[in-house]
Amino acid sequence: MGDGILSPDEIDSLLMGGGDSFGIPGSDTGGASGGGGDIISPLQNVLSEASDNMGGALTALLGQTITIGKPEISLVTIAEVKDAVSDEMVSVAMDFESGVTGSHTYFLDANTSKSVAGLMLGQEEETVGEVTLGGVSEAMNIICGNETNNIGSKIKKDLRVGAPTTTAVSKNDISFKSENIYMATYSFTIEGKEPVKLIELFEESTVKNIAEKIAAATAPPPAKQASGSKSGGSRGGSSNMGGGKTMQQTPVQNAQFGNINDIVPDGQPSNINLLMDVNMELTVELGRTKKAIKEILSMGEGTVIELDKLAGEPVDILVNGKLIARGEVVVIDENFGVRVTEIVDAAERIRDFS
Repeated sequence: MGDGILSPDEIDSLLMGGGDSFGIPGSDTGGASGGGGDIISPLQNVLSEASDNMGGALTALLGQTITIGKPEISLVTIAEVKDAVSDEMVSVAMDFESGVTGSHTYFLDANTSKSVAGLMLGQEEETVGEVTLGGVSEAMNIICGNETNNIGSKIKKDLRVGAPTTTAVSKNDISFKSENIYMATYSFTIEGKEPVKLIELFEESTVKNIAEKIAAATAPPPAKQASGSKSGGSRGGSSNMGGGKTMQQTPVQNAQFGNINDIVPDGQPSNINLLMDVNMELTVELGRTKKAIKEILSMGEGTVIELDKLAGEPVDILVNGKLIARGEVVVIDENFGVRVTEIVDAAERIRDFS
């Protein structure tokens, strides 16, 4: 095209939408769209919608206001990720396993991680140890749950992620399974503290897959053509069926639904109210012991089994198999009961659930 005249190949390319192959201005290439249309916007929209819920859910858990801003998303390299983070970070890898697949990791700086865990435990740890990692893992579980629910509703599929893998890393040791990375950067603010960055990384193929499935889920259904009608018929709102009868076309529009996330009964956080009527199994455990099969088979009436608890020692109170408290056995109107004498501290509960 150096002489200002388009060649036949260039004309064909323009007509097919591939002008960029010849350096023609106005073509959409590379970057966020990868030459195949915008794939950032669908992810930007669903993460922005989820960000308010993320902050509200963490506020309910931690008892202090947590604000998570709408993310900025960009296509980056691992070197650019390292430039964007602090020297010491906590990494929480939660890869997508169903609905969409691919690598997926959160990063939060070490000091903020200790603050998050401290709000859970009532006391901030001096170093990033097991308790801090457990607290951050639980917080990212809540954030990821809100996010995947929102993405799943858009693509009309259930999304599942793997169990979190939480580690303390320095910025120079940060790695990711994909070379081309989409990075979402949120403003993360704990009440009374300065905002920091919450970084979320997505594998490129995952972002493309989300964009494709959102487009497919939101595409209008193909119009059905009436049997016996002629193509290119009348545009006046009716068609002649050839038998002298006229079939009126019924106008159709998409249904409009309100945002269910805006409906919060009594001004309380909706995420916890939904769980109030859920039944859970509470068990009081007197003690345990281990026996060989031959010992179990030899048991009969009158056999005494020695447990690992001393007489008068508190019994364990478990909910769905998880230890939450200890107490002492009492008798109420000829029925056994248990009086709670100790609530297991938050650190021990986090270790038990992790």
